[in-house]
Amino acid sequence: MLTPEDVKITPQNIVASCKFNVDFPLEKIAKELGAEFTPEQFPGAIYHMSQGHTFLLFKNGKAVLAGCRSVEQLESAAHDLRRDLKKIGVIIREYNIEVQNMVFSLEMGVDVDLEKFVKKVLDAYYSPELFPGLTYKIHDPNVTFLIFSSGKCVLAGLKDIRDLRKAIEKLVTTVNRSGAARDKDEETKRREAESSAAQAGNGRQEIRLDQPIPASMEYRAIIGKLSDADEPKAKPKAKPKAKPKSKPKAKAKPKPKAKPAGKSKAAGPKRRTKHKAAPKKKGKRR
Repeated sequence: MLTPEDVKITPQNIVASCKFNVDFPLEKIAKELGAEFTPEQFPGAIYHMSQGHTFLLFKNGKAVLAGCRSVEQLESAAHDLRRDLKKIGVIIREYNIEVQNMVFSLEMGVDVDLEKFVKKVLDAYYSPELFPGLTYKIHDPNVTFLIFSSGKCVLAGLKDIRDLRKAIEKLVTTVNRSGAARDKDEETKRREAESSAAQAGNGRQEIRLDQPIPASMEYRAIIGKLSDADEPKAKPKAKPKAKPKSKPKAKAKPKPKAKPAGKSKAAGPKRRTKHKAAPKKKGKRR
């Protein structure tokens, strides 16, 4: 008999809506931060971050964040975005993040006869010629399971981690009642154990219902405000420079009288000009 504690749960993706209460200059973000922005095709800019997170940014300051695997990573991604936008002069002073969808991969540890399951269970859909997985929906909480014959599943649509146990319990109960569960052979168990060990080596966090939910996945409202350290420092106003005191003007000294120009020693001898004597008038002798 399958029990909820037998199910191995691994977080894969968390999608959240964000409000940053500031207008985003999408063209500037695309030009200086390398975001993808083609307004003629889609009004939002896609900004891929080095940590693997992706923001879908809109001009009105709203965004969609995807690629996180824990609630802690959501907050870290918001801080990273705020840091990057600050480089281009966009200051985020507060933000609000709300989880919209949590995606988990599940391993039930048994094979599932999908043909038998779909015949016994309502709200189940299975079309093997189109897709090898079976879709099963439940309404409290509103989530969807994608179940494969290997016993592996994908859980999508969860908004609150506190509803995870309820969703898993409903899945296990339905599988047991349908009689579709089958034990795996030893070789299959060995291969799946090796696969699980490899995932653990990659740093992926596993959730077990027989253990407390990790603190990094605990539900909480994520509302942040810009710390004082991040506030742009106002430049001190420059004091008007004091005008230097004007010194009293000194009385002008009287100019010395110019001495009469004397003969310069260096000057050469003056040339003597010969004057012709005026002709004497001959008078009559008396």
